[in-house]
Amino acid sequence: MNKKIFPILKKQPTCIGTGLVALDIVFNGKPKVPPRFWAGGSCGNVLTILSYLGWKSLPIIRIGNDEAATRILKDWAKFSVSQELIDNDINVSTPIIVEQIKTGRAGFPTHKFYWICPNCGGWLPRYRPLLLQKAKQTTNRISESNIFYFDRVSPAALMLAEEARKNQAIVFFEPPSLKNDKFFRKAIELSNIVKIAAGQISEENILKNIEGPTLLIQTLGAEGIRYKFGKKDDSKNWKHLPPFPVIEFKDAAGAGDWCSAGIMHFLGGKKKVRIETLPEKRIIKALEFGQAMAALNCSYEGARGTMYAMNKTEFELAIEQILEGKIVEGSMPEEIPQGVSEMLLCLCPGCIEKKAKSKVSRKKLSAKKC
Repeated sequence: MNKKIFPILKKQPTCIGTGLVALDIVFNGKPKVPPRFWAGGSCGNVLTILSYLGWKSLPIIRIGNDEAATRILKDWAKFSVSQELIDNDINVSTPIIVEQIKTGRAGFPTHKFYWICPNCGGWLPRYRPLLLQKAKQTTNRISESNIFYFDRVSPAALMLAEEARKNQAIVFFEPPSLKNDKFFRKAIELSNIVKIAAGQISEENILKNIEGPTLLIQTLGAEGIRYKFGKKDDSKNWKHLPPFPVIEFKDAAGAGDWCSAGIMHFLGGKKKVRIETLPEKRIIKALEFGQAMAALNCSYEGARGTMYAMNKTEFELAIEQILEGKIVEGSMPEEIPQGVSEMLLCLCPGCIEKKAKSKVSRKKLSAKKC
């Protein structure tokens, strides 16, 4: 193991995060490959990956007290993600995301997300933010964190981010889209690092004239990554890093989450790191480390497929090879398989409600016959 890439940590670093955590249902249509049920969502993936890398991950989130939540917590237990600050709220349903991996027109794998249940036609449960009252009960834990991560703006997330800045933790914000409102602008102002995806830069004016991130990152998919480091907002200051090659591309889902976790792992291993004082060479190494992890995961299906396909030693060796410029060797029918449809009957709130109503109707009908 290369200790410069995977250092032996003298003290376990901590990441506290809030945002989207969902049950991912991943399938590729192959009859012999059953659907996979994994903890997912941007926040869920990032915290799981960091735990896999040796961090203490503390999600402060609000999910349901249902079968989907049970499956998420069971998956997290495999990777030692802490469950002590999770709010299992009986009044909400845990988010569910169905990912279908399919073959695109050019014969390359692509993926599609389903937000509607194929059985009942209802919307699958979506993200519900942590309640501010619950967040206030956890502020005493923020002092433990090296990094605070959030991917959704809410009063609770902003309060926790502000508390993290007071405690000199790195604040990492990864919004799914850019907005122009006071809450979003506040989130940027509180963040040391902001990472956005390709296609969002048209709203770049939102990021201007804000005392905000020291490091601004935009992932560009197959074209690599670009970044701004420092306080200047001139677009000429963008710098580009090319991607690492992947010999067998299977799925791009989760690549951005691996990239984020890699950047945090490389920059936040020590407490009270001031991003603005770091040499740019270290920033570049952190970005490349994140890119290498993203490239590796593209060889596996699912947002965190690498973690289920490789042991830790194999994973570390693969990342070292990618960073050294070596390529790591790692067709799919479509349609939702029966296994996914059947499992959603037990997970989808709409299906559960429909089934309950059906039972009541049958009882009433049976009573009338008697």
